[in-house]
Amino acid sequence: MNSAELRDLQRSLKPCPYCDGVATLAPMIGARSWWRVRCEAYQCGGTTWAMQGPIEAVEAWNRRANGKD
Repeated sequence: MNSAELRDLQRSLKPCPYCDGVATLAPMIGARSWWRVRCEAYQCGGTTWAMQGPIEAVEAWNRRANGKD
């Protein structure tokens, strides 16, 4: 996946479902084939489980179990 595709994925992230904060897509430290999305708000801690690709991580983040759009 090239950097332009990663930027597009980053732009497609919805706000945090817990605090409406900004989310970030990033590879897992020490396991670069695994990705996750995290809320940037220090006190929030919202995150996905580790996924085997950036697309999967974004899809998991953008699903809303709590009813937020």
